[in-house]
Amino acid sequence: MNIRLLFILLVLPFVLNGQTAIQKLDQQLANYEVNFERLMRERGLPYYAGEVDYEKVRRAVGTYCRKTNGEASSEIAFLFYHHENDTLFTWLFEHHGLRSKASLRITADSLIALNNTLKFALSIDHQIGLASRGEQLKSTKRYRLRTVECREIISEVLFPSSVIKSLIGKKHLLIVPSLNLTSIPFSLLKPWGESGGMLIDSLSFSFVHNFVQLFEEADLRNYTDSQKMNPEEIGKIYNPLIVGNPTFTDSCTSGLPQLPGAEREVKMVGRFFGATPLTGKEALRSAVLDKMSSADFIYFATHGWSDTEYPLDLSYLAFYSPDGCGAITPRQLQKISFEENPLVILSACQSGLGKIHEAGIIGLARAFLKKGARSVLMSLWNVDDAATAQLMTLYMEELSKPSSFSPAEPWRRAILRFRQQHSKDPLHWAAFQQFGIPYSAQFDPVAIRPAQ
Repeated sequence: MNIRLLFILLVLPFVLNGQTAIQKLDQQLANYEVNFERLMRERGLPYYAGEVDYEKVRRAVGTYCRKTNGEASSEIAFLFYHHENDTLFTWLFEHHGLRSKASLRITADSLIALNNTLKFALSIDHQIGLASRGEQLKSTKRYRLRTVECREIISEVLFPSSVIKSLIGKKHLLIVPSLNLTSIPFSLLKPWGESGGMLIDSLSFSFVHNFVQLFEEADLRNYTDSQKMNPEEIGKIYNPLIVGNPTFTDSCTSGLPQLPGAEREVKMVGRFFGATPLTGKEALRSAVLDKMSSADFIYFATHGWSDTEYPLDLSYLAFYSPDGCGAITPRQLQKISFEENPLVILSACQSGLGKIHEAGIIGLARAFLKKGARSVLMSLWNVDDAATAQLMTLYMEELSKPSSFSPAEPWRRAILRFRQQHSKDPLHWAAFQQFGIPYSAQFDPVAIRPAQ
């Protein structure tokens, strides 16, 4: 039986009913803004759907791609997914405007089922190794497809042929997601077929929080053009907050295993920045909350948990508390203003999961982005303590090197090195994805480094 019969996937031509493609896109951009306003309202946060249209997106993408010398980078693509009327629409932009488009008849439930199918084929419903940084995943249903088959279907859904042709020659990809797309492990997809290599082999990518984040980055470009911001300051870290392997003895975290790999990991990060990490009983929940707003680099290596029904109050990152609960939830995080636009690394389990909404996922990662973080490295499943420490060591090494599209491109290079030096098993590296906006082409190359 052809595996595609498991899901009804019908590639459709654009039926515009008298509309041009740009008019259709403008309508979907407006609908996306309405959906995103609803997402923020469900988070209890203010957000007003702004005027987003093709011209505004085109200008912002063009500005984002423009180098210091005024030339446009042809290596960056911008991908907008929108789901409505049981159809997934895909729009791909280059620096000069819309390049390609596609539509695919598929329900939201089918997208979720495809993702679950892939993850169960990878056996991520089992804990990995002796210690993982999250609670045991539970499953009630077994799917009977191999990883290769699942990957083939999802790759064809998310990367239609017209989009694939437009990605030739590209090195970096910005993605505005819909529904559960940020929880799909894009790194191991094979858009060019099973013989063409994985996405991570050819492209770095990052999911954008929303269009406002893109527009703000374009405005930053205009600001720096006029104010002549010193490029030597970009990437310098003055106030890192590094926390790992807290003591888990309070009412909320008691019973969670200690994470020796996480402790080694944060000590390595601390040496890199010349800073002392908070570990054990020093990894106080109260201290973490106090220090976050002024930090320009946040690194948490601890236990995480995601709740799909009540993500704002039951999802958490675990810290130490001598009296009370050591968990920090998304609702508590989104009360903080991250004044220094930090890079955030959540070396913890399930930090990229949550409740699925039309405009994306409500969970831990978005709490940081909504309140000012530039980017968040998040995870999609329970990760092995020792393997994660190895991977993050490589990531810190790559972050310190001058790079375009940082921090997404350094993350890609770290994965390639990990697969070569440690393990090719995607369970250990495909769980993590970048959420946020990398530094634009005008700042290339950027090296993340201590200020002193």
